[in-house]
Amino acid sequence: MFKRLESSGYSFILSLSRHLLRNKIYEYAIRNNLPLPIGKQEMNFFDEGIVESDSSEMEISADYQFAYDHFDDTAADYYSTMQTKYSHRFSWIRSGLFKESLLENLVADSRRLVQIIDSVGTWKSSDDSKINALETLMTVTKPNDKILIFTQYADTAEYLYQQLSIRGIPALARVTGD
Repeated sequence: MFKRLESSGYSFILSLSRHLLRNKIYEYAIRNNLPLPIGKQEMNFFDEGIVESDSSEMEISADYQFAYDHFDDTAADYYSTMQTKYSHRFSWIRSGLFKESLLENLVADSRRLVQIIDSVGTWKSSDDSKINALETLMTVTKPNDKILIFTQYADTAEYLYQQLSIRGIPALARVTGD
């Protein structure tokens, strides 16, 4: 998580949100004696409802998304989709094979994640000092130079691309492992 925070505040909060949603999906499965989805989970699968965007602003809103109880309904919906539409993408393991303490630990972990997210508040790209400094570099300090940016995370690359596009920076491209 520290590497995600170092990459961008946006990616950090997005990662916390995804982690919280995965926890809640597992909580839902355990409480309902359903099998747990095991395997690689595509990150963007969890993003619907986490990121709000319009033409000028990308937000991750604590008020909108991180109400702990709200995730119970969200987790049930995601679980249903995973079990029906994407069942073939996962291996499934009986939840009864795990110690009862797993549920307690997931709940404690989820509550802590909510505390961290709530302490950050709503992420607004307009208040992002890193993207603002990058925009200044590209438009004021080095307006005629080519700039190549490397980042470890596709989320950060996507965020930078979207934000710089919105801010009118011409001739942008992004490349990720996808």
